[in-house]
Amino acid sequence: MYLYRNWPAFEYQHNESMMQFVKALFARAVRRDKGKLWVAKFLKMQRSKQLALQQRMALVAIEELTRPDHCFACAGYGKEITGPRVGQSCAQCSGRGLVSWSANARAKNLRIRRQDWEPVWSHAYLALIDRLKELELTGADLHAQAMSDDG
Repeated sequence: MYLYRNWPAFEYQHNESMMQFVKALFARAVRRDKGKLWVAKFLKMQRSKQLALQQRMALVAIEELTRPDHCFACAGYGKEITGPRVGQSCAQCSGRGLVSWSANARAKNLRIRRQDWEPVWSHAYLALIDRLKELELTGADLHAQAMSDDG
């Protein structure tokens, strides 16, 4: 995930394998979360609709992680641009300059009704996003270790 997000050439070359990987993560979540509302609703769908939803979940999760929104408070700079904290790390985005998509944006991109988002699908999607962020952080840590002068 770290390479996919930070190197456009890697993203271009490995787009299909990343889609397969994220769809596999979703399938594992279905097996792991048996008994949860979203799994019950997913399993009641026709197989073609299941595959379409799984594809959209993977596509939107990858899109959100690789192209997050810029923080409205700091305009994407990661530093406060007005007020008494000018030049300090932005309080809204913790200095990243980026923010996650809103619930409305997520539901719209997944083509899920907004009223179904929170009680049903948000749990599956947010767990998928969290897992991908965790994998990205692991990759960043490994890259930092490899680049350190300790060796």
